[in-house]
Amino acid sequence: MWFDSFQDVDSLGGGATSPDRDEGFRHLVESSADAIIVVRLDGTVAYANPAAERLFNRSAEVMRDKPFGLPLTDGGVARVDVLPRERPPGVAEMRVVRSRWDGRPAMLASLRDVTEQTEMERSLRLSSVIFNQAAEGIAFVDDELRLVEVNGAFVEFFGGAARGFVGRAVAILFGDAEEGGRLVEALRLLPPGRRWRSEFTLEGEDGEPDRFVLVSAVRVREEEDFSAHFVLLCTDITRQKRDQLSLRHEARHDGLTGLANRVAFREGLTAALARAKRKAGGLAVLFVDLDGFKSINDRYGHDLGDRLLREVARRMSEVVRVGDAVSRLGGDEFTLLIEDVEDPADVAAVADKLRVEIERPIPLGDVTLHTRASIGASLYPGNGENADELLGRADLALYRVKEFDPGGFRFFNPHMDRRARLRREMASRLTSALRTDALRLVFQPQIDIETGEVHSVEALLRYPGRSVGWRRPVRLLEIAEQARLLPELLRWVLFNAMSAARDWVGSPPIAINLCARQLLVEDLEERIARVAEEVGLPLSRLVLHLPVAGVMAQSGRAIALAARLRRRGIKTCLDNFGSGSFSIAALESLAPDAVSIDRSVMARMLDTPERRLTLKAMLAMLESMCLPVVVQGVERPAQIDWLREMAGSLVVQGEQIVAPLEEPALRDWLRRR
Repeated sequence: MWFDSFQDVDSLGGGATSPDRDEGFRHLVESSADAIIVVRLDGTVAYANPAAERLFNRSAEVMRDKPFGLPLTDGGVARVDVLPRERPPGVAEMRVVRSRWDGRPAMLASLRDVTEQTEMERSLRLSSVIFNQAAEGIAFVDDELRLVEVNGAFVEFFGGAARGFVGRAVAILFGDAEEGGRLVEALRLLPPGRRWRSEFTLEGEDGEPDRFVLVSAVRVREEEDFSAHFVLLCTDITRQKRDQLSLRHEARHDGLTGLANRVAFREGLTAALARAKRKAGGLAVLFVDLDGFKSINDRYGHDLGDRLLREVARRMSEVVRVGDAVSRLGGDEFTLLIEDVEDPADVAAVADKLRVEIERPIPLGDVTLHTRASIGASLYPGNGENADELLGRADLALYRVKEFDPGGFRFFNPHMDRRARLRREMASRLTSALRTDALRLVFQPQIDIETGEVHSVEALLRYPGRSVGWRRPVRLLEIAEQARLLPELLRWVLFNAMSAARDWVGSPPIAINLCARQLLVEDLEERIARVAEEVGLPLSRLVLHLPVAGVMAQSGRAIALAARLRRRGIKTCLDNFGSGSFSIAALESLAPDAVSIDRSVMARMLDTPERRLTLKAMLAMLESMCLPVVVQGVERPAQIDWLREMAGSLVVQGEQIVAPLEEPALRDWLRRR
């Protein structure tokens, strides 16, 4: 209520009218919910009612004869900031009229507290700004699941005009009936106040996935004063999804040929076995190996060898049926999965076609190459019940072909178990070697090419052979995995490597290699920390080499593991860089302390100018990312000279620098430096 009738408030003061003569008027002012303040012409307060005391959080006595402090303008309504004592500031609507006090002219100010109203208006304005300027698409949907209002980002993402969306069913946004039906069903089942989110795929004109959107929905509670029943928040995640799909593709495909890799093939074989068991059907696994490929590489170089592999992959893909899977396991080894096999003769026919296609001359520029394929096959049912058995027996069949009939084809038969028995024997020998401490470590320093200082020392595992002395663990890790000995082998290496490094002169870090499967060992960082504590070696002196193939195959786990190791002070090095595909995004996410160039890169770098340019570009990229580089496989003086010329600060390792040493010899070598 505005007090327009208060043109003369002498009855409140002591002027011409006595207060006792108008007690009703005084009661009206005193009980008013609005603050009533009389201000003299000199700006001081003459009177303040109880509502004014509450508004300013001051008593009338304190305010009396003090400056009012707010501008007084006769007529109209103005909003003013109110600064009450010991309370947050507020807002009031003030109206001023001329009046009299004690027989003299004065100003009468009436103030109404509108702080909550102002905050509500501000919130509504902010909501409007957010709605109209948000980067995400926002839509309000009524109880019939029709669009009530949409913002500009929503219109931009889905295309069209805002007016064209209003009144349309929300399901038609996604074109595909299944996707739209999924959204409708989710909204109908969504309880009030609850949230729901899901990803949707929008198809292009060609029917292929074109864009991806993350839809978040909330059902508005009925008691809320809101015209819509649902609020949808649509976020464009096309770029993120494409990046994820690209990374997933790289992790599951061979970077050279584009075929599925070992991981993807095993997954596909496992799924195909499940289908075959349900349908009581058959399938075949073929192992394909190129005869003489190493000779081609040695004679013509790895670049031409890579081109040959790509052409073979293309020819194999053209021979097989749609739905059959071709993959490259690595090197010159390929696999083929054939489903719905009813007659083994059909498998033999496919193998014959493959051999004919691969044996055709392969023109590559000025050179025409010739190769042939040896093929071994296993069948389900009959040769195995799971992926491991089928792969192992196809491999055994291939082994027999290469041994007795190069360029031929054979099915597995039970008489081919010799190789399997040998593997079991080697697993038994490995178990015995671990139990009796018969394994051995040698150590190879990694040297700063510019200063000659020892950067770190890499521990290299050797195991005893029957007649050829100590062997490199080329297949040891595969045997350890089959025998379920990877964790035990890892502990042996960690304990002996760290024990040896504990008292080295100069305290260089000890570098230890992990294989791909060891990245999956449960609580790996805990196991490492326990061994280090047992030995008494600071974790800061430990560098773990993570293989690039393992990181790409299990990128999420590897990145999380690297972060956990980093928190414990353990350094990481991305190993075998350049030996397979790897993405810059994954490298940045992994954030290793160093990157180790694979020895195969150095082995080929002197072959052609193109290979030297590739290595130079690789070094420049890693330098731009501020990643220290370790170059492995430096075996010739020419390689050292080239590296010194290309980069001033590198760490190198190889026979030309320092050969692997027994631990006592390494200890003497470090002492002499």
